[in-house]
Amino acid sequence: QFKDNPQLKEELMQGIKSGHMAPYYKEVCEDLGWRFDQKLYDEMAKENQSRLAKFEDDDSETPVWQ
Repeated sequence: QFKDNPQLKEELMQGIKSGHMAPYYKEVCEDLGWRFDQKLYDEMAKENQSRLAKFEDDDSETPVWQ
């Protein structure tokens, strides 16, 4: 019903991009039949890996369990 609404698509895409939601982006494209942009997906996935590595580094420096 809403998959062809350009305003809703733009709002959803803005949220996906700002949150680097690569897995969610892939699922939304499949579910709604949108064109999948592999380059965008790869960029978001790369950012996610970078953030994850930072969290893992931070965690290894302060191994405090609460």
